[in-house]
Amino acid sequence: MEKFLCEELTNQLFLTKKFKVIEKSQLYKVIEEQKLSLNQVIDPENAGKIGKILGIDGILIGSIVEKDNSIVINTRIVNVAQGKILAAANVNIPIDKQILILQGREISLELQTPGSIVVVSDIEKAEVLLDNVSLGVLVNKEMCIPEVSPTKHRVTLKKDGRTFTKEVEVKEGKEERVTMFSGSILLACKGKYLRDSTKYAEASIENAKVYLDGHQVGKVKDTEQMQIFNVLPGTYEIKVTKSFYYDKENTIVVLE
Repeated sequence: MEKFLCEELTNQLFLTKKFKVIEKSQLYKVIEEQKLSLNQVIDPENAGKIGKILGIDGILIGSIVEKDNSIVINTRIVNVAQGKILAAANVNIPIDKQILILQGREISLELQTPGSIVVVSDIEKAEVLLDNVSLGVLVNKEMCIPEVSPTKHRVTLKKDGRTFTKEVEVKEGKEERVTMFSGSILLACKGKYLRDSTKYAEASIENAKVYLDGHQVGKVKDTEQMQIFNVLPGTYEIKVTKSFYYDKENTIVVLE
């Protein structure tokens, strides 16, 4: 498994034609010559010495952990001169026949037939994640996820920094449909608003600015109501503001 991942990363980095890639074997050779442990490599002094010998700027390191019928791979790039992490990433891969082979395990039982998941939603251009792995952006209100292992999974929609998650159990050879629809917010703003410390005034809602979690989502027109569509289910802070009048704020819960 480790050997396969190292070879894949080496090939993919080289094919970008943006990096000069040094084989891991060359790194280990220098580590042995310098009589260092692998953990000592990211020490600023040692890393700088190795960097000069090999002519490298960074080292890509990581870990492979098996958890809940999945393989979790964590990686990070360490600056050899400063010993600081420049970037990090992780991926969660369900265990299937290919993973078992890469792990060198004997497959004594016939593996289950994969199923599939169809995600249906009105939340256009939302990012779709399966078990925290991004699968792309939702278009035309539907996405089919094939070859899904028969077990429980988490389907997540992500948009504008917000997430909406549902659990689904995939059965052997079956298609599961997951519906994830947005909610809406209807504002009805009218009445008396405190304009200063001495008097009240009847406030017109027209042209008032509406904010959702600090982001302006529009202005109220010539009516006392405004509806905000395509809102992910969750809890929001909403604020209505207009010049010369105090802001009106509230916490609301949007349901699917």
